[in-house]
Amino acid sequence: MALGPVVQALPGGMEALIRESHSALSLGQRQRLMLARALYSTRPILLFDEPTANLDDETAETAILALCQHCREQGKTLIVVTHSEQILHHFTRVYRLKEGKLRDITQGEVEQ
Repeated sequence: MALGPVVQALPGGMEALIRESHSALSLGQRQRLMLARALYSTRPILLFDEPTANLDDETAETAILALCQHCREQGKTLIVVTHSEQILHHFTRVYRLKEGKLRDITQGEVEQ
């Protein structure tokens, strides 16, 4: 996710303490760092709320592909909450929350 130079430039490099409000990083850089950290998690389920927020389309696609591949290879479950319809085709199951009701939808409905 092209964060190596950004992280190395931080005081402390890889050991730098990063908080959500870390002003040395842009929103997109913080978002990519959060996604990269998740790849190191040993948890069997990864849950993301708007993981592609603050990312351009190309970076969002790269990030989702990396997350999906990681979860497939590690046998993890990936749950994503998003408004971004552009990434939905990567998932085997898609649910839509509308008027307080959760509904399983087909790939054809996703594209509408």
